[in-house]
Parts: sequence; structure tokens; C-alpha cells
Amino acid sequence: MKSIVTQMNRRQLMLGASALAMTSMLPLTARGDSPLRWWKAYWNTRGGQIHVHNAAPDSAIPQKTPLVCFHPSAYSGAFFAEYQALMARDRWVLCPDTPGFGESYQPKKIPRMSDYALAMADVLDGLGFGDGAAGPVDALGFHTGCFIAAELAVQRPDLVRRLVLPGIPFHVGEERQAQYKKNAKPKPLYEDPAELGRMWQQRWQHQGPVVTLPRLVQLLGEELGSGPNAWWAYDAVFKYRGEEQLPKIKAPTLAIATGGDLFEPTRAAAELIPNGTLETYPDRHAPLFHQHYELMAEVTRRYLDA
Repeated sequence: MKSIVTQMNRRQLMLGASALAMTSMLPLTARGDSPLRWWKAYWNTRGGQIHVHNAAPDSAIPQKTPLVCFHPSAYSGAFFAEYQALMARDRWVLCPDTPGFGESYQPKKIPRMSDYALAMADVLDGLGFGDGAAGPVDALGFHTGCFIAAELAVQRPDLVRRLVLPGIPFHVGEERQAQYKKNAKPKPLYEDPAELGRMWQQRWQHQGPVVTLPRLVQLLGEELGSGPNAWWAYDAVFKYRGEEQLPKIKAPTLAIATGGDLFEPTRAAAELIPNGTLETYPDRHAPLFHQHYELMAEVTRRYLDA
């Protein structure tokens, strides 16, 4: 079976020879009755290999700008499965596992947000995006992924056409220090076996009514699989000086503020982005991409296709 990548518009993708060879060997299958092709791939970066979850239309060559989605900590690109299925109906959607998560390489030292962004830039460069090639992609991030997407747009404006940022963990001053102290540390799981039960009960209590049991198990498995260094991502998040970097974003950006702890931080962050737009949904709460993925897809598609 031919790879969907080999069928796509060459001008749009301009895949590098090595990337094309790697992807064309992967078997592509549709999930159930879904008119989509799903496949996985690994791309070389300066730090190691990045694993990417891909989806695209099964029966047509997508003409719309590809969308890359950056997941929150401590999950993987599979976090966006429901959302990805909706967005991939008319475009290629790439959901990479960021360094240290999923099946991507493990960093040897604590990364900065710029390191995460550079790794993602390496993936997109390898796929042929950017100046003089296939052009830019659209990018979406959630929590940690918001800052990865933002920093990518700052460092490599040639790679990012538009940004969609729901749930921006933007804090400054003492509040940022408090968030760092609370989150940037190893989980007790690796010292206290009883922590596993507490983690499960907490997730079941808050998400059980709206997320299926198999999906909760999958998400917990991803969180556990990120290992004892998963907190490194929070180190990057709560050291990131968004007040300095967000004003440097040139790409048109949609910030989405939903109900919960990140409502006001997202509103504050949106005010700093020069070409930013804010939409608010105070009655929509977490788990955003599991309970409200249809809304997220609707809002994203409307903004990106405008």
C-alpha cells in the first residue's frame, strides 16, 4: 500500500528523502469506519529521535495547511486522539511526543523551553517545511504545549503560519515561583508506592464522569511512562519568561480561555501577543480535549480556515 505521504502534494510537503523513505515503509490503516489514515513515524533531531502520531484523510490529498499539536505534560501526542480525528478530516495532523515523553528520546539534562522548540523545529525542517520549501504549518499547544508552540513561533517564524493556544500557563513574579515550587519536582510515586492509588482516585474523581475508563487507563499509563524526570517539563514551563517572549510572536494567534485555573492566565497572556485574538468559554472546564474536543476542533478550524 502506498504511503499517504507519497500521495500528498509535493509542493506542499517537500519531504526529505530519508523522511520519505522511513514513512513510506509504515503500514497505514483506517480506524474502524473512519475515513482517515493513521501512521507513526520517527524523525531525527539534534537530541535524538522524535516519535510522531500522524493522521490525514484517507481518500483525498489534503490541501489545507498541516497542523502540528504539542501536548501537555506528562502525556504524549496520543493525548489529542479524539481531537486529531476530527481535525484530520481535511488536513494532515501531526502530534509529536515531545522529548522525554511517549516514545521520543529522553533528554540527558533538564531542557529549557527553547530546547523543546528546537527539537520540534528539527522535525519540521526534516519534513521540508519552512522558507523555500513546503511553507509553514499551523500549530496548537495545550499547557506545556502552548509555550512550545509559542517559542517555536518566536525562534522560527518561517515554520508557523498561525497559532492556537488554549490553556496558557502564564504566570509572573511570586505566582510563577509558587507554581514552580508546587509542580517542578519528582512525583512521590517513585518513593511511595501508595501514590499510584492516590493518582488513580484523583483522576477517576475528576474525569471519570466524562472520560471512559479505558481512556483514563491509557492516560494514566502515559503519565507513569514518562518516568521520574517528567517534572523537567514543568521546570521549563515555570521558568519560561512569557512576558518577554509572547510579545515577540509574529504569527496571528488565537488564545482560548476556558473555565478553571488557566482562565485568567490565558486572558493575560493574550494581551501580550501583538496579533492575538481571545475567545472565552468560561463554562467549559477540563478535561478540555476529552470532554470538549468537538468544540476545540470547531473553534480551531474556524480560525485556521478564515
